[in-house]
Amino acid sequence: TDFGMTRAINLSKLTRKSSVKGTFAFMPPEALQVPPRYTEKLDVFSFGNCMITTLTHEWPNPSHPTAYDNGKLLVRTELERREHQIDQMSSREKDLFLPLVRRCLEGDATIRPSSAELVPAMKQIESTLQSTEPSA
Repeated sequence: TDFGMTRAINLSKLTRKSSVKGTFAFMPPEALQVPPRYTEKLDVFSFGNCMITTLTHEWPNPSHPTAYDNGKLLVRTELERREHQIDQMSSREKDLFLPLVRRCLEGDATIRPSSAELVPAMKQIESTLQSTEPSA
C-alpha cells in the first residue's frame, strides 16, 4: 500500500536527476555518499521514517543536516532533522515509538537494529497497546 501518500504529496518534488536509487526523504546517510553503500540497514532507516509518517500523517521532510548556533557549525543527527515531525506526536506515541524510531534513524548504520530485531520490538509495542486498551 502507499499509505494514501499518492494523494498527499507532490510527485514533481520526488523527481531528481541522479543515479541514486530510492526516495530521498527515506534514505539514510550512507545511501547518499559516493559511492553509496546499500545494506539491510538502509531498510531499517526507511522503516523509522515510515513510523514517523504513519504517526504524523506527513511525508518525511528532514531539515538541513547542518545549522549555525552562535557562529558555530552544528551537525544535526537524523532524529534532530525530524524534530518538527516528532513534536507532532502525542506523549503516548513518543513513549511507545520514539525509542525504536531513534534506533532506526541512527546515522551510523552499524548501530541500527537489524530487521530481525524490529519484529520483537514492534510486538512489544503491540502488546503494550493491547494491555492498555479499555475493555469493551
